[in-house]
Amino acid sequence: MQKNDVSIYVINMKQATERRHHMQTLLNGLGYNYEFFEAVDGHKVTESDLSDFRHIKNSSLFKGEIGCLLSHLGVWKTFLQSGLQYAIVLEDDLHFSPRIKTVLENLQSPRDDFFILRLETFFHVVEIDCGHEKTMPVSGDYFVGRCLSTQVGTGAYIVNRNTAEFLVSAIKYARHAVDVELFSNEQRSIPQVPVYQIFPAICIQDKVLEESERTTSTRLPSTIGDQRQLPPGPKRAFFDAIPETVKSRLRKIKQVLRASWIEATRRKTLKLTFD
Repeated sequence: MQKNDVSIYVINMKQATERRHHMQTLLNGLGYNYEFFEAVDGHKVTESDLSDFRHIKNSSLFKGEIGCLLSHLGVWKTFLQSGLQYAIVLEDDLHFSPRIKTVLENLQSPRDDFFILRLETFFHVVEIDCGHEKTMPVSGDYFVGRCLSTQVGTGAYIVNRNTAEFLVSAIKYARHAVDVELFSNEQRSIPQVPVYQIFPAICIQDKVLEESERTTSTRLPSTIGDQRQLPPGPKRAFFDAIPETVKSRLRKIKQVLRASWIEATRRKTLKLTFD
């Protein structure tokens, strides 16, 4: 991706000056054009703001989750007005890998007409397609792989114009938080866009980073979202009622079946680290 084809958009609450300064310090050394997008405060959203959304108005989403979804929608629209080919969308609580500049300079766009390329990690295990056409070397030990498993978080990702246009039109059918709609195989309400992930990740949210790895002594408390405290769904409640001895046997059976399935379908599981 050429620098003159890319712009970086940072979602930031106007009053979150500490986060803004933090991100400016990180971005000034990259050499890419960037701009701050004023985040939508979910507590100030009115019914008229949600008039185009068929399901959000009566959903159980927290105010912060609604604000987050509208903020990402606003960034996609802003990007489409730019005439550029790619947008790097960032939230304002990130830490960067020391190698991020080199990785971005060597990063190639996936061949798909539509894609989302994730740059962050929550240290989860990720399942990827091991087919040759779905993995792309980047620089050194870094590579891009096609994700097959559910992911979380919208702290750092790349979209092209096709994807942004699709998301702007499709997101009005959303029922869930924006990261669920983009990255959850099980819960999403909108059609799926191919999701890719860079390994190791080059961005990480402040709340995920271990204290020993923090580059600054100050934490970056959330100013845009409410903490999710959703009750367990019916499947979880049913599983909790099963005796532990039975659950142990079920887990072993699941592991055997999953291992056979992965081997037969060219799938591979990797721990998504940060470097």
